[in-house]
Amino acid sequence: MTLGESISTCFQKYADFKGRARRSEFWWFFLFCAVSSLVLGFIPLLGRLYMLALLIPHLAVVVRRLHDTDRSAWWLLLLFPLLFPITISGLAILLIRLFLVGLASAFGADVEIDAWTVDAWIMAAVNLAIFIVGTIPMLILCARPGTIGPNRYGSDPLDSAPDVGGSLGRGQFCTR
Repeated sequence: MTLGESISTCFQKYADFKGRARRSEFWWFFLFCAVSSLVLGFIPLLGRLYMLALLIPHLAVVVRRLHDTDRSAWWLLLLFPLLFPITISGLAILLIRLFLVGLASAFGADVEIDAWTVDAWIMAAVNLAIFIVGTIPMLILCARPGTIGPNRYGSDPLDSAPDVGGSLGRGQFCTR
């Protein structure tokens, strides 16, 4: 599947959470979303509206990709912390600031901490931790090969695909 075919397929199945998606469909659409969001992210309102418009088809292709690996959409809960990073970061900042103030007063120190610098470092650390905990395992799951043949979510998407491997057999190499 090419980049254009992937984009076309994902927008045709805009909110289709049933069935299975090949790895190439997922990764090409993932690349398209990442690059286009990066480019349009510099235009504040347009970038946010664009990312919001891509949310449903991106979730749909992730669910179909999980289905191809014979996993339920419940695995998307790995991404749950990514839905509320600002809330989690804000809570972490509050707790760490209270800890630092308590620690400083316990030692009788009258040290002024630049609140904005501490907040920025804490938010960066929390968001990095959220990224590692949620996104990386999900990307690993989506990178795994799909099940060969039909599974509980439908038929194998490669069964109807043209043979792109030429003379290579299914067990040797495929673009699953």
